[in-house]
Amino acid sequence: MAVSGSPVITDNNFTLTANQLPLNEWGYFLMSESQGFIPNVGGSSGNLCLGFPFYRFNNASNGTGKVLFSGSGGTFSFSPDLTNLPQNVTFMIGETWNFQAWSRDCKGSTSNFTDGIEVMFR
Repeated sequence: MAVSGSPVITDNNFTLTANQLPLNEWGYFLMSESQGFIPNVGGSSGNLCLGFPFYRFNNASNGTGKVLFSGSGGTFSFSPDLTNLPQNVTFMIGETWNFQAWSRDCKGSTSNFTDGIEVMFR
């Protein structure tokens, strides 16, 4: 899991990248203001490292996200609009948010999570 661009909210130039994913699988990014630990959540092979509430970047209909495809490289990226976040969340200067990606897992009918990353916005 990696971030690039700028943590300055007004720059609106921020990209999340998940790598080392299963090839040709679907997934999306999640975010939370807190960290947590839920092993094998929902029967997954991985651990959710976000606390509640967490928000999903998977709703293309209102522009707050989309379901992504890892392709032959096992990577996907997403650049959220920092002025249009899921469920009307607003990042404030000085807040730290945590991000993680969820994806289907080609090792059967399960899913998995990336490691998490935290970002303090300015």
